[in-house]
Amino acid sequence: MPGTKPIDEPNGARRLTELIVGQAGTVASLAQDRPGTRKKLAALGLLPGTRVRLLQRFPSYLIQAGRTQIVLDAELAREIWVRSD
Repeated sequence: MPGTKPIDEPNGARRLTELIVGQAGTVASLAQDRPGTRKKLAALGLLPGTRVRLLQRFPSYLIQAGRTQIVLDAELAREIWVRSD
């Protein structure tokens, strides 16, 4: 359900869409109730434990994961839970 935190979400994690530009963190979990979305994000290399940095919020979310830059729409970005550094 949009806007709610999954019950098993680790403390201190928040949606990628809540980060500010320049902020980094580690992916804690992915879309809990949307297996297709989890597969799509995993195919992009976004797995729990991956270090990410938010580079841009508009017009799309741009993140750095290792040496790769990934562009996400808001719907996908909301499905990534990040634990900030």
